[in-house]
Amino acid sequence: MPRRRRSAAEARAEILTAAEHLLTTEGPSALTLKRVAQEVGISHPGVLHHFRSVDLLGQALHARLSVQIRDDLLGLFQQTEGVDRVEAMQRAMDALSDPKKGRLLAWLVSTGRDPFPDAADAGLRRVAEALTPPGEDPSEVRYKLMLVVLSMVGESLVGDAVRLRLGLGETEAGGFHRWLLGQLLTGPTPAR
Repeated sequence: MPRRRRSAAEARAEILTAAEHLLTTEGPSALTLKRVAQEVGISHPGVLHHFRSVDLLGQALHARLSVQIRDDLLGLFQQTEGVDRVEAMQRAMDALSDPKKGRLLAWLVSTGRDPFPDAADAGLRRVAEALTPPGEDPSEVRYKLMLVVLSMVGESLVGDAVRLRLGLGETEAGGFHRWLLGQLLTGPTPAR
């Protein structure tokens, strides 16, 4: 493959994109400097030049992914002008339950990294505040958001397998999201 010139910023961005792609398609074992270099089309020392080690590459990828996850969530809730709260939360649940995001979150957690390290800008708290109607207890909304986030992360990791074992089709993910939101926003449905 012929070499092409890149600025340092372009090279770093391409390396991070390649690392993210390897994580989502092949898992954490594929995240080696050699594999990342092959994906980008540069030499192994080229990756080392920009990140110095696989640990520093992991740190940079962590920073990028955590901001990306937070911004995706905030973006979903900011695009809800004229959309009711249930629909806004369902959009977020659909996005969070994406298996690619699940693999990224699993990697962050399994390597001891906080997937939501945004304490300084309170990203998840801002999401909860955006969802809190006037007069509702903010901590109640935070608990509900915590349940939604944890549920969707779990779904992104094992949702397909659980649905299969319960005899539910792939299309049942949306039904589960609506049901969970109904439980959280309107209370339990009476037994039939």
